[in-house]
Amino acid sequence: MGIVAMILTVLEGVRDAVDDEIPAMMFDYLAAPWLGFAATLSKISICFFFLRTIGKARPWNLLLGFMIVILAILNLVSAMVSNLQCRPLEKLWNPSIEGSCMNPAVEQNISFIQSGFAVFSFFLLALFPVMMIRDMELLKNIRWPFYLMAAMGLT
Repeated sequence: MGIVAMILTVLEGVRDAVDDEIPAMMFDYLAAPWLGFAATLSKISICFFFLRTIGKARPWNLLLGFMIVILAILNLVSAMVSNLQCRPLEKLWNPSIEGSCMNPAVEQNISFIQSGFAVFSFFLLALFPVMMIRDMELLKNIRWPFYLMAAMGLT
């Protein structure tokens, strides 16, 4: 019953925030980095699964390890720039208060880099099972259904 009450409380707060744009913008700015963290942590956990699955002596380990580090760094930098671009922080959602913000082009460029690498990592993680199956000692007629499922998963 506690979870239902918590969800209803959040929904009530959101309903009240729709009438006033300042709290709505505040929720938007403060929640945006958590979306990036969730996607990044899910990709990192998939990378750890692949690392455990393929074993120690594979050339893919270096690529997966590099991808884990770059994903974590880019997401951390993007979240920090997103929430620390204005002094005071409240100026993000309330432009009428006194303060200063950095040039929006900086956040835009960092977001482009982070988004580009996120797309690359999604594509690589979608194709990685095909690369793993290719290295297995399976009959060719058994491999093709896996290739087809991986290709259909990209669409």
